[in-house]
Amino acid sequence: MSEDGSAVHAYLRRFQVEEVVQAAVNSAIVHKAANPILHIADFLEELGRKYESTAPAPAASDYEAS
Repeated sequence: MSEDGSAVHAYLRRFQVEEVVQAAVNSAIVHKAANPILHIADFLEELGRKYESTAPAPAASDYEAS
């Protein structure tokens, strides 16, 4: 699986991955989570469930390597 840097950046931007992960980390910090990894995982799962119920499913090609 080889992707050029611009394709990777476009993919991350399309799904706002960096912003969402940063929000999860910030939430762990603000809440002074006893276990930040678990807090981040819970945060992302909750957000994912919200996206699941409101957004159309991504196309299979969104996950395929070029």
